[in-house]
Amino acid sequence: MPVEALARSLQDYNASARFPLPELDPTSMRRLSQGQLLRLRDPAPTEGGPQRITGLLVCEASRDALWLALRDPHLDAVKDLTEVRLSEEGQWPTVWYQFFHTPGPFADRHWVLSVDDNLALARSSENRLWEHYWTLAAEGPQTAADAVEKGQVPGVDSAMVSKAVYVPFNEGAWLVMALSENRTLLGYTVRASVGGRIPDKLVVNYSLLTLGRVLRRVEARSTTIHSHYDAAHARIRGGDGEPIP
Repeated sequence: MPVEALARSLQDYNASARFPLPELDPTSMRRLSQGQLLRLRDPAPTEGGPQRITGLLVCEASRDALWLALRDPHLDAVKDLTEVRLSEEGQWPTVWYQFFHTPGPFADRHWVLSVDDNLALARSSENRLWEHYWTLAAEGPQTAADAVEKGQVPGVDSAMVSKAVYVPFNEGAWLVMALSENRTLLGYTVRASVGGRIPDKLVVNYSLLTLGRVLRRVEARSTTIHSHYDAAHARIRGGDGEPIP
């Protein structure tokens, strides 16, 4: 696709995004326009802070198909991760508790996320640009302890929580940019620290290695998502706040 059109979409996105993307040099822009996977690493904003990783991929798929593929809760099970929505159905931002069973000898990790869609970005772009973003929720450690004590998290008890490390930083977004009817830029960007004795650099390096697989998996799902997302399936909210039909 033309580099100029892609550059305009990225510029429009960054003007209203909750987490703007890093600026791309001409070589990266050309590679992206040619359908190559782009993986980027940002420096930490503060001394000793976590770096950010970003993955971008132009897919031969519609905006809605990719959005459903990345948002459908039935299709994104992660080994060793327990996650439970703590907020009521239809409440936004939504609040999620996540507990990760970290391979030994490291302690398990847990965290609480506040998740939302950037409705202002959707409106300003006439629904071409959607962003699904998250940050650590306020008073997360207490929220986590209360949820587990009340029995809201299957398989996780208070003893496990007391031994787990609450992650100090986690924010990012999934994004889709409609470039044409059946061509969409899919992206993922995250800045996170897992705390404890696991170095942030190790986490970033591992995440960069797996980033391509994550994006390609969403791309592959988008080709069959509509056979799963049938009339009996609960509706998923689009990036504009409206249920996807």
